Amino acid sequence: MNSFKISIKSSVQDKKFFVFKDKKFEFDFLLFKQNSNFFLKYKNQYENVNYIYLLQDDEVMIFDDISDNAIINFIKLSQNETCEIANCDIFYIQFLAQKYLVIELITIISNLISTNYNHLIFDSFIFKTKTLYDENKDNDLISYFSDKDISILSYNLANFVNDERIFNLPIPILYQILNRRSILIQQGTNENILIIEFLFKCLDKFGRNASVLFENINFGSEKIEFMKRLLSEKYSKIFDFHFINTSYHKTIFDMQNEFLEKEERIKIEQDQIKSENISIKNEMKKIKTEKNEQVDNFQFFIRTG
Repeated sequence: MNSFKISIKSSVQDKKFFVFKDKKFEFDFLLFKQNSNFFLKYKNQYENVNYIYLLQDDEVMIFDDISDNAIINFIKLSQNETCEIANCDIFYIQFLAQKYLVIELITIISNLISTNYNHLIFDSFIFKTKTLYDENKDNDLISYFSDKDISILSYNLANFVNDERIFNLPIPILYQILNRRSILIQQGTNENILIIEFLFKCLDKFGRNASVLFENINFGSEKIEFMKRLLSEKYSKIFDFHFINTSYHKTIFDMQNEFLEKEERIKIEQDQIKSENISIKNEMKKIKTEKNEQVDNFQFFIRTG
């Protein structure tokens, strides 16, 4: 080891705690208020308060899943410390910076988001959906996202379909994403396999309402396998076939006829097997009777011979 990393803390501290979900997060009030216009403005109100609720009750309802790391890193950044933040925490830290008016941090986070917008678009979507939780949430969300937002997420959809958070997006938004570009399913490509699985997961999650997501999907060479799956016992009772591309109607009709013909063939074969079994059973009975008669005749011959 050729070097050591050391530091000393200021001897002047005013230790306080942010409180969130019964957890306490320590911070230096003197250092924090140098960067926070909120605490600078209300310093007298908080001077003798040691425990400060990080969020108000209505905010807790919206941001109940904020991570400990997001809170800890927000505190560190507001105290001029360097830290590494995860994509999923960026927008929570931005919210806290705006709430506590940490102006320099707001600027830095905003520039970071702007520079890496395409990379952070999915996390942006998920975060924005949490801020709209009233009765008109779905309608508000549609107007809340720009065409650019929808297009970026649409063309990068395969990168996000395995993230369970995508199911926090309402069906109208998922519909916009899926229909922003022409999705043609080509055999064997990993991206299309992911999208197909995602569509069926939507049926599992949202039920019949998710049928609309299939409306403009071109399943190309995979349409037979796709139709078989939709016509299976599990999904035929869930899926609304009104939303299937009209070009597939003949395929559905043909497949249903094929299923009916197959069932009829199976029934005929079963009847034949049943008939053959009866014939075999009768033949065995006849053989047994003849054998018994031969035994009886032989015994009679022995007794009278």
